[in-house]
Amino acid sequence: MLMFCPGDLVRIPSNVELIKKPKSELNLIEKVTYTRKPTLAIFIEYTSSGDCIVNTNGTNWHCSMQSIRIAEITNDKISSNYERVEQQL
Repeated sequence: MLMFCPGDLVRIPSNVELIKKPKSELNLIEKVTYTRKPTLAIFIEYTSSGDCIVNTNGTNWHCSMQSIRIAEITNDKISSNYERVEQQL
């Protein structure tokens, strides 16, 4: 099992359940949503129930540990364009 550190950039695939809970000890659910497309998030912490808390779009969500993966660096359009501009100079 992969261990995450607070602040790690993680990838959440599409169709993953995200649960928003209030900051109380009660096991209440404020909102439930599903990701429509793969999403990047910041890993916040592990929970005592075996899930984790991630932050995406400024909101903390509970999700299953089996759903998230570490985000890997790839050549995206921004870095590719940046390299092309450097080569032209």
